[in-house]
Amino acid sequence: ALFELAEEGFSSPFEILVACIISIRTLDEVMLPNVLLSFEGVGLKCANLVLGIACQQPCIGVDIHVHRVTNRWGYVRASTPERTLAALEGRLPRPYWVEINRLLVPFGKHICTGQLPRCSICPVYKMCEKAGVTAHR
Repeated sequence: ALFELAEEGFSSPFEILVACIISIRTLDEVMLPNVLLSFEGVGLKCANLVLGIACQQPCIGVDIHVHRVTNRWGYVRASTPERTLAALEGRLPRPYWVEINRLLVPFGKHICTGQLPRCSICPVYKMCEKAGVTAHR
């Protein structure tokens, strides 16, 4: 795995060191999320993004934006990001698991915002259930 990562451009001493530490602690790919989560400050979202982007494993990185947008649309109905992750894993086709974060984070930051979503410029306004939206601009 270290050589593959280096060939893909992750070749700085720090990147190789972290990859080496992870590879020493893992017996197979299933263990990699447990290892990543053992680092202080690394949560499920971060671990899934690393696995999805750097390791090309089908993982969904659910942050507050992905959680809010998918629930607001009515695509899932979940009370926490962890439950949204489980719901998305059961519903969203695997080819979109990594990309959903890339697409919905900017959408959630600039259009489907937390307190006052910008529904007037939303490209999916007509399809959205607007769950939990009490006011919008």
